[in-house]
Amino acid sequence: MSSTKFLSTKVSAVFACTAIFCAMLMFVVCDGNGNPSNNSVHTHSWGDWQVTTPATCDAAGVETRICKEDASHTETSPIEKLTGAQCETEHTHTWGEWTVTTPATCDAAGVETRTCQTDNSHTETSAIPQLSDSECIKIDYGTLTDTRDGQTYRTVKIGEQTWMAENLNYDAGNGSVCYDSLESNCNIYGRLYDWITVMSGTSSSSLNPSGVRGVCPDGWHIPSDDEWTALTDFAGGASTACTQLRSTSGWTGPNGVSGNGTNEYGFSALPGGEGINGGFNNVGGLGLWWSATEGGSSNAWNRSMRQSAVNVGRLSVTKRAYYSVRCVQDN
Repeated sequence: MSSTKFLSTKVSAVFACTAIFCAMLMFVVCDGNGNPSNNSVHTHSWGDWQVTTPATCDAAGVETRICKEDASHTETSPIEKLTGAQCETEHTHTWGEWTVTTPATCDAAGVETRTCQTDNSHTETSAIPQLSDSECIKIDYGTLTDTRDGQTYRTVKIGEQTWMAENLNYDAGNGSVCYDSLESNCNIYGRLYDWITVMSGTSSSSLNPSGVRGVCPDGWHIPSDDEWTALTDFAGGASTACTQLRSTSGWTGPNGVSGNGTNEYGFSALPGGEGINGGFNNVGGLGLWWSATEGGSSNAWNRSMRQSAVNVGRLSVTKRAYYSVRCVQDN
């Protein structure tokens, strides 16, 4: 082979090799335009997930994380919509004031309730601790036997007074009746009396004690208006004493709603109703009692307790009405 031909063959081989190397280099390093290639795979180092849109009971939420090495790279993930108990937890209640629904007593805890102002279907209850020994009123009960008919009554000492803890049930003839003329009502509520019968010919008295035996058993008397005031004052004042003096059973209101009290002092007021204008009204929901004190020539002062009230009422009413009687022990 001539030297010229050999040299030509060698140069061709070198060019061929150079072309192949350049092509390989361009494939690895260059894109089609000779620019650096972006085809290499980037491995992300992600930060922690951050909640960007919280999930609610109405819609799903979103959480996001960012590449630590390149903040332009982010990744999102849905947060499931809240359901069930989670929705209850999520709702922020605007609560009303606590209301006592069952007062605490010396024997049992009570209950108070509050209602969400924005959704009254949501309520919350809380226990009221049972009254402590220091808070409890020690009730001093006794008994009284009426020698006129042999009936026995429970009595109770409240402050400096000793009261009958039941309504008088002595049959005084004309001027005393059973509610609806039923003996069964007398057995529960005692009898109803007009004021003339209650006083049995004795004049009005505003003294404390009244000194008026009236229709009461021997050793007992009809309380004056002042004596009734002494009772309600001892029970916290007439504006609130009704609840404390009502019995814990026997009081009902419209639609059968309970109106029972706490009977904190053992007075055990019962709703014997009234007799007036030839008819009877309000048994089970209203109790009224006579005092020995006139409120005018045709009227006398009474006390009233209603199942829906917290206050003890005081009215000057016609002497012809028929009300219950409670007697107070003489000093």
